[in-house]
Amino acid sequence: KIKRIKMGSRSAHFCPKCQK
Repeated sequence: KIKRIKMGSRSAHFCPKCQK
């Protein structure tokens, strides 16, 4: 499960593969 923060920026995904 990807944790989508309200920031919507680079720190939006805690997933290494989804960190694109």
